[in-house]
Amino acid sequence: MQSVPTAQHPAQHPAEQPALQLALRNASRSFGSVHAVDRVSLVCARGAFTALVGPSGCGKTTILRLLAGLDAPDGGSCDRPTQGGLATGFLFQEPRLLAWRTVRENVALPLELAGIGRDERLTRADEALRLVRLSDASSRFPHQLSGGMKMRASLARAIVARPTLLFLDEPFGALDEVTRHELDMELRALWERERFTAVLVTHSLPEAAFLAERMVVFSPRPARIVADIATPDGARDARFWTSDALGACVRTGSEAMLRAIEEARR
Repeated sequence: MQSVPTAQHPAQHPAEQPALQLALRNASRSFGSVHAVDRVSLVCARGAFTALVGPSGCGKTTILRLLAGLDAPDGGSCDRPTQGGLATGFLFQEPRLLAWRTVRENVALPLELAGIGRDERLTRADEALRLVRLSDASSRFPHQLSGGMKMRASLARAIVARPTLLFLDEPFGALDEVTRHELDMELRALWERERFTAVLVTHSLPEAAFLAERMVVFSPRPARIVADIATPDGARDARFWTSDALGACVRTGSEAMLRAIEEARR
């Protein structure tokens, strides 16, 4: 069985990383009396796919929001790229499609808000819909779509601006297992082709091991990093879901999480 490399403490000096894209430096975040994140240092290199996993309510989404610039730490710092032309995409737990717009118009919305002309934005929307295999539903409205189709539309909208950064907060958690696996494979294929920097929050360790190059495991709140696990190499196809390599990676992550939970209860 393939061993899974682990590192209990990720890089503590993000400035030393030559391909820096995103970095938390000893970052903490509290909300009133709730201490959500405790001195987390995390580097997400340019073009990497990083998954954040941990117990429910541990602070994963707070860390994602810090990295995305949607929130700011109240201790430590967050470094984000500032070069011109940076595009950021978001994919949330809910599709958040506008009910009065067609699928095509929903997907084109980020380009419309950016002031891109109608012909170009619709052409690019059509291309994004093709990539997620939703071209035949472009003229439908959200209420005419299944849950999986709504998430495909939401994914197309997230990538239509060709993002440099893509942040994903448990986007496929409400879907059935087959649809979720299909979307995971499509998302992984998109990342392999486009090589945007992706950060995913998920409760599913198999999904994290399938999608990401790296799985960062957090303790119960306040979030602290308890393991940093390299996911296995190999083609991400249907057979990978049942491979020994994925199983070993999931076990390593699960054991680290369980140890952290047990320590928190003492």
